[in-house]
Amino acid sequence: MRKVIYAFLFLGFLHVAYGIFVSQWTLEAFAPETPSRATEQKLFYDYAGVIDVHTKKSTGSGDISTITQAATADHLDFLVLNDLNDFKPDLSLNRYFDRVLVFVGGAYNYLDALLLNFDEKTIDHLQGPGRSQTAFADLLSTADRNRSAGLLILSRPYNSGYHWDGDFPPGLDGIEVYNLKSLWQEHWLRSKGAFFWSLAIYPYNSTLAYLRLFIRSSADQEITLWDRLNSKQPTLGFAGTDADAKIRLWGHHYWAVPSYETLFSIVKNHVLIRSELTGQAAADRQKISEALRHGQFYFSLDILANPRGFTAYGLEKNKVIPLGSEAKISPGLVYVVNLPDEPLVPFQTILYKDGQQFATSTDVHARIPIQSPGVYRALVRLRVSLPWPDGAKWIDWILTNPMYIRGR
Repeated sequence: MRKVIYAFLFLGFLHVAYGIFVSQWTLEAFAPETPSRATEQKLFYDYAGVIDVHTKKSTGSGDISTITQAATADHLDFLVLNDLNDFKPDLSLNRYFDRVLVFVGGAYNYLDALLLNFDEKTIDHLQGPGRSQTAFADLLSTADRNRSAGLLILSRPYNSGYHWDGDFPPGLDGIEVYNLKSLWQEHWLRSKGAFFWSLAIYPYNSTLAYLRLFIRSSADQEITLWDRLNSKQPTLGFAGTDADAKIRLWGHHYWAVPSYETLFSIVKNHVLIRSELTGQAAADRQKISEALRHGQFYFSLDILANPRGFTAYGLEKNKVIPLGSEAKISPGLVYVVNLPDEPLVPFQTILYKDGQQFATSTDVHARIPIQSPGVYRALVRLRVSLPWPDGAKWIDWILTNPMYIRGR
């Protein structure tokens, strides 16, 4: 018994010692930001937001005030509330809270799947658990549907309990390529040891614990699905925070971790628009809504590095083709990727065509010729050195929504 106690004490000492070691670890992918980088590029303005956020109205722990304060602390520009099966969303919350613009939507069980619905102009389709199934079926049955019902995004496409079976409907606007809860679940399924290691270091360095979710792409299935859907029709890709800030203990007791502020810092959706937000809720909502609906945004692992200053677009002579756009192939067409600065670590920009790697670049300002029709999207990844036992690993940093280059 004494040997067992000593063994546990020794293991506890090692855990604390390693915890102190990893608590000192920080990632410096870029030099400290300069005033020139902090200034938005003239071509696009970058505004960051999160989707799939839950309040205490459903599965979350916080009210609107708590959540928007966390969003402000994380320098978000917009957030989307998606409370579970909220058939009476409070549309009066579609406004600014401090500097954060709120979009009120919902998350709805549909068949064996989960749909995120937001940016709706009407809630006529939200008629309760039974009748809404029919309304969603009608909305999803055709690509040329009533857009006043808002965006319909498939959440957690391969998550246990929310798996979509059969063909994907033409009325679906997009999918969650990243979903933080699904990433944790995949981390568990992929390697129990790695999962417990992440849990063990979480109290000491939550950033490192979350980065370990992305050492190997945990969203391979979702990315493959995204590419397949885009080969048939334009399909939006989102990063979903799935934020509850709540771990249930017993009865009505819970632990409010990870906090909203922590969750909001991990992955974000960044819209790239040509004009600044003004602080006028109606006008700004329209700008962000249009950018999201047209795929004029990218999503990134912000906890790895701040991506603001990143831009990606097509360029035909002097004509700019934003992300999400359709354009015809033409001589001189190039895909442009600008990183915000020169990384301090190895990096790659990879351009994919129709889901296959098409070109790579290690230029901060990449210009890649496009000479044939296809669906093009970019990925930027960084090679970072993590503490033992991980070592140097490639981690995906930025994924863009596609551009659709058609034949003449």
